[in-house]
Amino acid sequence: MSFKLKPLFVTAGLCLGLIVSSQALAEVNVIRVELPGDGHEILRTSKGKKVSIQGQAAIEIDGVVKQTLPVELRTRGQSCLSAERRCLELEFQEKVELPGVTGVKAKTFNLVSMWQDSGYVSTRLGFEMFRSLELFDLRTEYARLFINGEPQGLYLATEKPKRAIRRVVGEDSWIGRRSYGASVSTVDSAESLKDSAAQAHFKAIYSDVRDLSGDALLQSLREKMELRSYMDWILVNSLLMNGDFADEVYVYIDASKKPYKLGIFPWDFDDLFKGPHPGEIHKVRAEHFKTSLLYGFENPLDAKIADDQVLYSELSREARELFYRRIDENTVRGVFARVRAALSPYTAYDDVRALGAKDSRRRVYQAEDFDKILKLRESATIERLRELRRRLGH
Repeated sequence: MSFKLKPLFVTAGLCLGLIVSSQALAEVNVIRVELPGDGHEILRTSKGKKVSIQGQAAIEIDGVVKQTLPVELRTRGQSCLSAERRCLELEFQEKVELPGVTGVKAKTFNLVSMWQDSGYVSTRLGFEMFRSLELFDLRTEYARLFINGEPQGLYLATEKPKRAIRRVVGEDSWIGRRSYGASVSTVDSAESLKDSAAQAHFKAIYSDVRDLSGDALLQSLREKMELRSYMDWILVNSLLMNGDFADEVYVYIDASKKPYKLGIFPWDFDDLFKGPHPGEIHKVRAEHFKTSLLYGFENPLDAKIADDQVLYSELSREARELFYRRIDENTVRGVFARVRAALSPYTAYDDVRALGAKDSRRRVYQAEDFDKILKLRESATIERLRELRRRLGH
């Protein structure tokens, strides 16, 4: 199932206009959290573990306080728990609104520190590319964060994947998180679909991947899952050179529609523009990266798509549709222009630049670094698009 959105296509001239006038178009979101007593010290010393702290928050838009309300701050993530700037979850007593191109309006949302994103752009670029193609829609906005008056740098506020999925497919949906292999953990259950039945449906897909091949497997996958949507997800990850995406995906079943079909929803793009995830599977397939449309083989379904002639032919057909009719170089430039416009107002702040020294970058950003990084990533994406077209033989 592809999420149908309002068109976001931008002409080359408008792209330039967005870059020039980004200060006027973008609003600066600031979240100021006050933690009582030793709350801030607990947060500072919580590296490697999860903590939850009650406090107060002020939501400030362009220097004007719009809301002041209680908040529960929780650390979250996996590797991010050990980062200097930890990823957080904020839960408010009422909906909070952060305006922008997509706009985030929710009682609970994540704050992604982007500590591994060079220039704080990868995560936003990933979601913006999927939105521009009308495939998936998870709303994200930049925000500066302060805790007890101390700047914490730039974060990306993202709505919860569960909320984004149900906003589109409805409340009666089962949602899970896929792991590297043929397993899934339940995130939230559906009212009219038992968790055991949803898990069985997921496992049946991988049983077919193991036992079937060719036309029989293709037909089975079409019946059990949103196969075109899944292939689009693989191909966009390949275009953006996502080095680690096998487990960065949510799956769902809309319980109101039968027969049931497994849909997917992408998550976590901090490994864009990196080499493939290290591991024995990719060492064995080192030569495949030179010719394949795929950029990862860690999941059994992805490996089967790469190896089964019928499935790979289907992927190639989908790639021709995606890389010739739906994505061209102007599409790529439009995505980068929108991210540049959203980021630009924040890069003027000293704390945003200085706190790069606490991230994986380990050094302070200079004002010109952000545009250099975006230009480099844009050129790399366009060249990758050309390369994938060459691999398709057109």
